[in-house]
Amino acid sequence: MNRKSEYLTAALCCLAMICEGFDLQAPGVTLASLREVFALSPQIQGVFLSIGTLGMMIGAIAGGHFADRVGRKQVLLGAILLYGIFTFLTIFAGSTFWLLAIRLLTGIGLGAALPTIISVAAEGVAERRRDLTVGILLAGPPIGAALVSLLAAVNAQTSQWKQVYVVGGLVPALIVVPILWLLLPDTFRSRPVPTRDVRTDVGATLFGSGRAGQTVAIWIAFFAMLLVLFVIVGWLPSLLISRGISRSDASLVQMLFNLGAIPGTVLAGYCFGRATTRTATLVAFFLLSIVALLMLSYSPPDIGYVIAAGVLAGMAIAGAQAIIYALAPRIYPTAGRATGMGFCVAVGRIGSATGPLLVGWMVAAQFLPATVIVALIPVFALAGLMALIVSRLVPFDAISESRPPPA
Repeated sequence: MNRKSEYLTAALCCLAMICEGFDLQAPGVTLASLREVFALSPQIQGVFLSIGTLGMMIGAIAGGHFADRVGRKQVLLGAILLYGIFTFLTIFAGSTFWLLAIRLLTGIGLGAALPTIISVAAEGVAERRRDLTVGILLAGPPIGAALVSLLAAVNAQTSQWKQVYVVGGLVPALIVVPILWLLLPDTFRSRPVPTRDVRTDVGATLFGSGRAGQTVAIWIAFFAMLLVLFVIVGWLPSLLISRGISRSDASLVQMLFNLGAIPGTVLAGYCFGRATTRTATLVAFFLLSIVALLMLSYSPPDIGYVIAAGVLAGMAIAGAQAIIYALAPRIYPTAGRATGMGFCVAVGRIGSATGPLLVGWMVAAQFLPATVIVALIPVFALAGLMALIVSRLVPFDAISESRPPPA
């Protein structure tokens, strides 16, 4: 694949990731309006925000599996079309039941798209640019989240919530899908597998040829990373307010935390892709993340200090996440890569759902917000240790082109 084709693949995958981030963030920025329109109870609001995660777990496993059977490009286009259509259909939900059902189906499409995008990018660029490309891709969701937040701010009236879902649905379905269909190279040609052999084949992909330890380690890393990340995203404003920061300043720091993720993922991908700085980059990003968490937990009520800590946390934590996402495709052979990535994403989503539940229990037990964040540091360190182990086991000279052992 020539360099022009590589750049095109990376750019198109990044476009898909921006759409993914937009639609992932849409429920959060429209929740206040939806609460008023549908008279949602606090319990139903929680279900609405979490049911998409359930859909993503289902979609990640199913999408990765079908991407290895049908083809990467075909599944990616279908997944984007699926979540685009159901995001748009949200505006027609006439009851709470349909609001939740549509969000579940949207989550399935979002979950199916993510591992496929990573697999396409890993296979569509040269080895020396793979880690950087994954880092650039993971800058897409924060950009999408920033765009949907801006759109929601411009259309802040309750009656205008539908515009978020119109844009989030029609742009992927009517613009992005045709662009990808015309321009995205087909990086992988599927191989048929008899139905009776599918279960064995999946097991061989995940655990065969000595991959069992690497698979378990990367699953732990995904679970721990996403658990910590979603707790920080959800609890950062409350944490800062408890330290004496005003509500408006806390919102500013949260926005800068998300924006800091953009250069953080790119920098991590670039440095991790260089053989001479690979281990140092991994260790540095995880250590800086822990330092940033401590700074946020025990910050004085000084907005300058808190902004610096928030930007550092966004860059370091997002960079550490990018490293884990860059490692995962290297574990699995080409013919099973999307399946492997699908399971990684699904396990990560379990972590993202577990984190808020864990925090809810700690708050009920009257833990202070700062104590909650500090308690998560060992979990984050575990993610870093597992990532370090995997980085010492997987090949970096080239992504394996071997197929899983025959069933």
